[in-house]
Amino acid sequence: MADFFRRVCKGVYDLTVKFLALFTSKKKVKNGVIVVTKYDGIGDFILFLDFAKGLREFYRDKKLIITCPPSVEGIARSSGYFDEIITFKKQEFRYFSLLKARKKAKKLKCERLLSVSFSRDFVAEVLTSFIQADEKISVNYTCVYGPKNKKWTDSLYDIFLNVPLNEMCIEQNKQILREIGYKDFKSAYPVLKKTQCKTIYVPDNYYVLFLGGSAVIKKWHTKNYVEVVKYISEKTNLKCVLAGLDEELCQEEIFAQSGVEYYSYIGKTSLEELQYLIENAKFVIGNDTSAIHVAAAVGVKSLCISSAASGDRFFPYKADIENKEIAPVCVKADVPCKGCSFSGATFLACLKGKSLKKGTKKCVELVSVEKVLEKVEVLIEGLNA
Repeated sequence: MADFFRRVCKGVYDLTVKFLALFTSKKKVKNGVIVVTKYDGIGDFILFLDFAKGLREFYRDKKLIITCPPSVEGIARSSGYFDEIITFKKQEFRYFSLLKARKKAKKLKCERLLSVSFSRDFVAEVLTSFIQADEKISVNYTCVYGPKNKKWTDSLYDIFLNVPLNEMCIEQNKQILREIGYKDFKSAYPVLKKTQCKTIYVPDNYYVLFLGGSAVIKKWHTKNYVEVVKYISEKTNLKCVLAGLDEELCQEEIFAQSGVEYYSYIGKTSLEELQYLIENAKFVIGNDTSAIHVAAAVGVKSLCISSAASGDRFFPYKADIENKEIAPVCVKADVPCKGCSFSGATFLACLKGKSLKKGTKKCVELVSVEKVLEKVEVLIEGLNA
């Protein structure tokens, strides 16, 4: 009964959104304003910064506005690439807040709207339907607003850019810029401005270890990380600093029981403080998470244990202008199902199998401690170079 009620509510909500979208004016808007909607995670947003730099160069005589979640507002603001930053929380698009969100979105009249999220997010799609624009452009990525609504969300856009799904996302962003007219744009690794944050104490001579990830299926087993920390302790005098969200506190308990010495900043840092922690580290080790991209963007070496689900979209880094010294080193298992995120059936089959019971994807589970330690040894040797 509860499931039936949820389906009815969702159906009513979808119809409400579509009804309200019908009243968005279709007038031509030649006002020199460009709006970008970007509703990916923190790591994806960092990789988007080189694209944002290119947008600022291409639209140097226009007002550039970005709409994004509050979690990345600080990054967008410190970049200096945008004239205005407007945030929308997902809660603003719930049933009783929808009219307020629509009123806020309708103020964003522009001559061109660019929706550039890798997954066409629910908030971005509804937001797009409420914004008045002369031209709306997107990329034909996966629509996560549900397959039943894909036809409607596709109808919101005037142009779909032909960008390959399986390329490294820095290169995907370059292709978007070239498609909209910046033909000679050269891609590069993203750069974050150094933070002035000094509100947290950091120990001398340390490295940062991230146990978490945006999803449990991305997380390498904590017991494996214990072996890595023990190895580093034997080889160096570096201190281990754990960082991450509150959800990783359960992993910290495993560390506490292992006898490994560490400092814990889990659940104790803002994004700015986390960046400061990474900036001053010797190197960073972790799963496929935003911390790895932060490290690269502030010039700190890093090692990422990654699933093979997204193919090479996030790792290894690829750009026209490269800096191998700061590019993250990525360890992946060599599996025949690499890139399963682009094949729904294969991806779901993995989640429903034995792998899910252990809390991680099979390709992450297959990454051996020995293989990771080989890369760790290179990081350690680099400290003495």
